[in-house]
Amino acid sequence: MVGVYGPEPDDADNYRYATGLYFLANGETTAIEWDCEGILIPKDASAVATLTDGQNQDFAGLTALKVADGTQVTVGRDAATGKLTLSTAPTVAVNTAQANWPIPSLSQAAIDRRPLDAPTLTTGD
Repeated sequence: MVGVYGPEPDDADNYRYATGLYFLANGETTAIEWDCEGILIPKDASAVATLTDGQNQDFAGLTALKVADGTQVTVGRDAATGKLTLSTAPTVAVNTAQANWPIPSLSQAAIDRRPLDAPTLTTGD
């Protein structure tokens, strides 16, 4: 399971963040018209993305990775290293000190226990 950022929740009065955090099951795809803003890297995980120049960039845990509008990103896991792998490089990495995004201190195990609430191709389209 992965944490994904999208629009602020519809039912949130006086919501303090610019995005909402939702949870997506392994193998699922967000709904076509849903605006995915980025990915949450859990506190006990790391990730790697291939940049446009072909170089890899590593990201330490408890980071939000913003993706460009209209970008399709696939998140997988490298079997050898256990790192999350992103098919597209993020436009920026933000941490809790600089973000106007909710970045809760969640482990991967805690994320795996969260209810699934990201709109998917089967629920949103």
